[in-house]
Amino acid sequence: RRHTRSLCDWSSDVCSSDLAVSSYTIPFFFFPVAVCDHADGFYVGFNTSNVNFPSQGDVYVQHVDGNGNLWNSTGNLACALSNTQKFTAAVHFDSANNNVWVLIKTTDVNQGMSGLAIQKFDNDGNVMLGANASQLVAISAAYDDPNDFCITNDGVISFYTSGTNFSQTLRAVKNDFSGSLVWGGNPVDICTHLSGKDDLTTGLFRNDQAIAVWDDYRNDYGVYAQNISNSGQPGVMTAIRTDFTGGNISLSIYPNPVADHATLYYNLESCQEISCQVLNAEGEVVISIPGIKTMQGKNLLTLPCSELPAGIYLIKLSSEENIGHQTLIR
Repeated sequence: RRHTRSLCDWSSDVCSSDLAVSSYTIPFFFFPVAVCDHADGFYVGFNTSNVNFPSQGDVYVQHVDGNGNLWNSTGNLACALSNTQKFTAAVHFDSANNNVWVLIKTTDVNQGMSGLAIQKFDNDGNVMLGANASQLVAISAAYDDPNDFCITNDGVISFYTSGTNFSQTLRAVKNDFSGSLVWGGNPVDICTHLSGKDDLTTGLFRNDQAIAVWDDYRNDYGVYAQNISNSGQPGVMTAIRTDFTGGNISLSIYPNPVADHATLYYNLESCQEISCQVLNAEGEVVISIPGIKTMQGKNLLTLPCSELPAGIYLIKLSSEENIGHQTLIR
């Protein structure tokens, strides 16, 4: 660790070489994921091979405080399932409850089948969901592969792909803080289109909704997003396409925030027919205006807003060739 002047903050004996997060030197030490502990230190989840069966991978978690002190010399095992491979999928810190969570990919020894588990540690390094972690989705040939998760006010929503290669769907599952499944114990479909999905990340926004954003390798390859409520209700699928032959529409709004009417100002390179959609924070289309005739150059559109509840909205202009987005505050 170094401070802003690149001088070492830890003692000279620590600074003389890298700090060893774990003393294990056996193979399969990879996939580290570090998160801040909001107290000048960090947690890190990592993979290393099983102490007794070197061909099998295990997931460990370690804490490093602001002075370079560790829980112990090795880190703590997150999941003790036997005859399985384990891989670190994601790590997040729950600052409200002072716990760290780790999402784990679990497979059979040959890695032909997959599932997912989750573990929680307290700030002293004790596992809180049992030695074998909480099994969210059993290992199966469906090959369920965890990506990321987010922590709500009453549990954890985990996102995972189901399927292999370029024939995957996207699903979500939720557990409470004790590790028990909710939503009736069933996963929820986030995206049922069969395609490759990669680089997924998640976050929380209004009313404890979770949102997933990912690269999708379907025909109109692009970045896709989907929100889901804390009770397991998906919102409206949205997408930002990347295959337009034209480009982005330069869009501005005045006034913003708006009271009764907003004027949308936008430029187009050619005459074309566009549509306008207004989406609320839940991803629902609350205003839709299709078939707008335009001209080359500067255009404007008056948007009635008096009946919209107070909140933040996404304005979307789109045509066969172009797309534009802007945020509206009511």
